[in-house]
Amino acid sequence: LSCQKGQIAETPATPLPEEVAPQGDVDVIDANLYSGTEFAALFEGVEVNPETKCAALSYEITRLSYQSVNGKGEPVTLSMKLAYPEGILTKYHDPKFIVLDNHPTICSQAESPYEKNPIALAKALEDALVVCPDYEGFGIAVGNDHPYLCQDLNARQSVDAVLAAIDYINARKGIKMKNGYYLENYGYSQGGGIALSVHKYIENSLSPADQAKLNLKKSVCGGGTYNLPLMMDIYLDVDDNVYPAILPLMLIGFQSAYPQIMDGFELSDFLRAEFLATGIADRIRSKQYTIDELNEFIEKTYGTKLYSQMLVPEFYDETSAIRQAFDQCLANADATQGWAPVKNVTLFHSAKDQIVPVENALSAYESLKGGNMSPIEWALLAPEHRVAAALFYVKMMGLNIVPGLIGQL
Repeated sequence: LSCQKGQIAETPATPLPEEVAPQGDVDVIDANLYSGTEFAALFEGVEVNPETKCAALSYEITRLSYQSVNGKGEPVTLSMKLAYPEGILTKYHDPKFIVLDNHPTICSQAESPYEKNPIALAKALEDALVVCPDYEGFGIAVGNDHPYLCQDLNARQSVDAVLAAIDYINARKGIKMKNGYYLENYGYSQGGGIALSVHKYIENSLSPADQAKLNLKKSVCGGGTYNLPLMMDIYLDVDDNVYPAILPLMLIGFQSAYPQIMDGFELSDFLRAEFLATGIADRIRSKQYTIDELNEFIEKTYGTKLYSQMLVPEFYDETSAIRQAFDQCLANADATQGWAPVKNVTLFHSAKDQIVPVENALSAYESLKGGNMSPIEWALLAPEHRVAAALFYVKMMGLNIVPGLIGQL
């Protein structure tokens, strides 16, 4: 049977609680069950392989809260969205593998997995348990600052989501993973950097028992922010950045993820008073604006995208306290140092990417090629970062995607 796409309204998000109290290991926020045809219809731009069992199965999309840690090492309640196949005649069907989707940069709550269905959820049609975490600062934790590009912390939280998801379907749903199941780990842009950090975290920091529970098979990282120190050097040299909002996003993130390093420093120690006077920090923390809207706001309100006009002059003194703190945060988030992958890693990048410089992929490959690295996959015909994102999902996630998807990424 094939799944022909129709029209179906996406279930609106449930209201967020005013306060988030500790909820135990896993708590269901809401769940919705779809027939195979209804489930396939949720993903505009995806053509379903007629060989799948999607019409015979039903599929559940669930919002869950789960427990992880924040930058202070304290417990934090986060959320994720899951998709998985239910049974044919019963509600028992074992997924054969797990997909972790680390999403690209978002800045508004409306873009979060909590609010919308990421395209990766469609992998459930291939008998996968798909895990799409809301990064801290989004979903149920929308009141927190987002630790943007703090990839070591982001990775820990994403891995905790997968572990919680396995426990949930096993304990609550009577579903277990099929014998020989494995984890495929994906991400593009910010998510690509997190995906590589997830791989590093699993192989170097996770207990043997949890490593066995996940059974990581491979990581596919596209357009990723792997080498933060190198990337920042490029940004500072170029000065006129395509995405000027990245700078305040990073500084807010560093304050959240690395409080010991950033102790005693305020945003005003790094950013010029006239730049902060635009209200950019409040706009970021509101979670009401997309990255494009934040970039446009900076250009129109502040009148320049130059980092040199946003940062205080002292920042350019590499011996200054603020620069040393900033550089230490970058080093903590660097996914390219101190390890080599055991399981396979593939990097996918556009050679002409103007948002995430290609040097990220080149330096990551050079640093990690002593391990299990495939040759870099190049998006040769897609110099633009977002067009390359669409190709990433086509080539690396094995989804059949029509051109209309590009505008959704």
